[in-house]
Amino acid sequence: MQAILYIGHGTRRAKGVAQAIRFFEHTMRYRQEAIQEIAFLELAAPSIPEGIATCVKKGATAIAIVPLLLIKASHAKADIPALIAEAKQRYPFITFTQSEPLGHHPLLIETLHTTITKQTALPQHAPILLVGRGSSDDAAVVHMQQVARQLTQRYSLHIIPCFLYGKGLRFEQAIASLHATSQKIVIVPYLLFAGLLSKHITQTVANLPPSAATFIRCDALGQSENIHLVLHQRIDEALQPLKEVSHYG
Repeated sequence: MQAILYIGHGTRRAKGVAQAIRFFEHTMRYRQEAIQEIAFLELAAPSIPEGIATCVKKGATAIAIVPLLLIKASHAKADIPALIAEAKQRYPFITFTQSEPLGHHPLLIETLHTTITKQTALPQHAPILLVGRGSSDDAAVVHMQQVARQLTQRYSLHIIPCFLYGKGLRFEQAIASLHATSQKIVIVPYLLFAGLLSKHITQTVANLPPSAATFIRCDALGQSENIHLVLHQRIDEALQPLKEVSHYG
C-alpha cells in the first residue's frame, strides 16, 4: 500500500507549524493515496522516524518521502537521506522514495513575481531583497542566484539575493547598505511559512536607524496555489518509479 509522508521544516512558532499542517491537509484532499501523514525535520513533532513508523503501522508497503523545501541543500541531500537509510534498516520490507525540493520551477518564479507586484507599484530599478533562509551548502547560494537571474530576465526586476544565515550576502548587510540611499526597498522572504526567521526579518528592519527609506514587506510563499501545484508534480515524480515497477513486475 502506497503512503506519502509530507515533511515540513519545522519551527518553534506555533503559527508556522499550523500553517504547514494546513498546507499539507489541503494537498492531501487532492491525492488518491490511502495513507498520508505529516512529519517535521526539526523543532516540531512528529519527527520523520515517528511519521515513518505511523505509515508502517497503517499498512504501508511503500513510502514516498515528500519534503516541502525550496532549495536542494543539506536537508534534502544529507539529513533526509540519512534518516531514510536508517528506516530501510529498520523496515527492510518497505520501499522508500524521496521527492525533489520545489526548486526554481517556472510556477515558483511566477509566484514570486505575483507576491512582489501585489504589494506595490514598483519604481523602475527599485531594489528587491530576496531573503533566503541560508545554508552552509554552496548550492543554496547558487540556487538563489539562479532565481534572481530568472526574475531579472523575465520581469526586468532588480533582485538582490541575500540570506539570514550561512554562506552568501547576509540580509543585515544588504539592508544596511540600502536603507540610507533608497526611497523604496522591497523585502521578499524566500520562505514558505511564518517562523522565527520571518520574525527576525521584521526585527532587523525595526532596529534600523531612521532614514527616508520605505520598506515594503511581502508575504511568505506558502499561501500560493502554485506551491501546491509544484508539490503535486514532485509527488508524482517520486511515485513514477514505483508505478513502473508495479506495471512491469
